[in-house]
Amino acid sequence: MQLPADLRARALPENTPEARWALVSVPIGADRWSFATHPSKSDTTTWLASWSDLTSPRPPGVFVWGEAGTGKTGLAVASLRVCAERGDGDTGLWNVMTLARAAGKETSGRPAPVHFASWRALTFQYSRERWSTGESILDVLADRVDVLAIDDLDVGTMTPWKEEVLLNVLQRPVGGRRLIVTGNVPPNNLVERFGERCADRLLDPSLFALIPVHGRSWRRRDQ
Repeated sequence: MQLPADLRARALPENTPEARWALVSVPIGADRWSFATHPSKSDTTTWLASWSDLTSPRPPGVFVWGEAGTGKTGLAVASLRVCAERGDGDTGLWNVMTLARAAGKETSGRPAPVHFASWRALTFQYSRERWSTGESILDVLADRVDVLAIDDLDVGTMTPWKEEVLLNVLQRPVGGRRLIVTGNVPPNNLVERFGERCADRLLDPSLFALIPVHGRSWRRRDQ
């Protein structure tokens, strides 16, 4: 689906599905990311595309890991795109996820049925809400998001409260809800990096498929 020609001049009502999608925080340029445009054409992309297109995939979680610059974020966004287009959320529209960026507006990143967030942004937002009595970002993600992608899971130092956040997020596949996480940490280092409880969930084959993505950084391919 192409973005409307009058997109920049259009003001969508707050209560429409389009407006909800417009508030989803996605990487700049994500409207061009898909399995078809991903630089790595392999069994990995084929498997992940098939997983994304299933109504109730098993396992419900995916951990995409590998070196920096190998396209892990692109694969996560491509998966969300398939889920959005097949309507795992309450709308099948993908391109309006980038509506606010196309219009040159900053957004609050309020979650919609398919949501992308970096681990750093998620923990930063939660850190500001930790001592409040209102609804936290974790409550919002649990209540309103059907398919969640968390990028760069290994950025920053783990702390006890961050472990609680990660355990909360990793609980999603236990209930059969989709979760896509990316990181540079290989499976044999998960216990050391995230602790035994988090690693135990990531390494459970009934909850997560471990998807390796290796190679030279695509950011430096032309150097």
